[in-house]
Amino acid sequence: MKTTVPIDPTGKDQATWTNVIRDLAVGRTLRAAPLANSPNAAHWLADFTRGNLLKRIDKLHDQLDLPANPFADLEHLLERYVREIPLRAFDIGTTDAARFARWLWRHFELTPHQRDALRVVRCRCAVEALARHQRLVYLRFHERHQWNLSAGIGWDLAVREGMKLMVNPVRIWSTFETRWLLDEDADVVARPVRRRTGEPTSPLSLPRGRYGVVFYAIAGEIGSVELAGEVRPVLNVLSGPPLRSVAEWTDRLAVSGNGLAAAPIEPADFAELIQVGVACGLFAFA
Repeated sequence: MKTTVPIDPTGKDQATWTNVIRDLAVGRTLRAAPLANSPNAAHWLADFTRGNLLKRIDKLHDQLDLPANPFADLEHLLERYVREIPLRAFDIGTTDAARFARWLWRHFELTPHQRDALRVVRCRCAVEALARHQRLVYLRFHERHQWNLSAGIGWDLAVREGMKLMVNPVRIWSTFETRWLLDEDADVVARPVRRRTGEPTSPLSLPRGRYGVVFYAIAGEIGSVELAGEVRPVLNVLSGPPLRSVAEWTDRLAVSGNGLAAAPIEPADFAELIQVGVACGLFAFA
């Protein structure tokens, strides 16, 4: 029969029990075993905490879903993490995965590939958190986007009907150091937005050797697409109030010195950007 030890309601043992609970959260049982009135306490405490740590590691694996896994010693790192950092109250899988990514970033010398992989993890977790906090606006955009797809709403119809342009409100930007996760065969980030020439757009406003990626929530999933650096300020402008029609945005962005983009954007290039964005779930017509 298991024996429980009552906690002193006066609170004089609070510090002791706080330390015991923290120890158990990371699999340390030496301080807890003597407090249980049972000769088998050390054994069953060890089994209990080990089982909890293994469950936590399994959840971290599911949440991390590291692209191509650039960490050869990932299992060792996860074991060390769960034995050093206790799981907080009300933590969910994504918050633990994000904390693991930050822990790696702060305590280890990482390669550019490893840093890019952790950027993916942190952005995915951030998008999920943003979607939870902005649930209503996310659902409103998702509803419009699904209508676009089911009704076959395209650029020509949107222009002809004077439809307004919506930008996915649940999005996070990141900047990668390498193209390791951006190549077309990597299947992690969608292929770059392309101009009429068929060549990928160049990230003109980013430092040399840096690549811009936006992560966003759509249809219960996390999407991502590589965009040219000069698109970022335009995207921010498009998402601001008030909502404007696609025709109005096309005219304004095509004018030199429009104050919205670094350079005029040709109507055909803007139309292609929006159509690719609608297909990916980054834009919707309303």
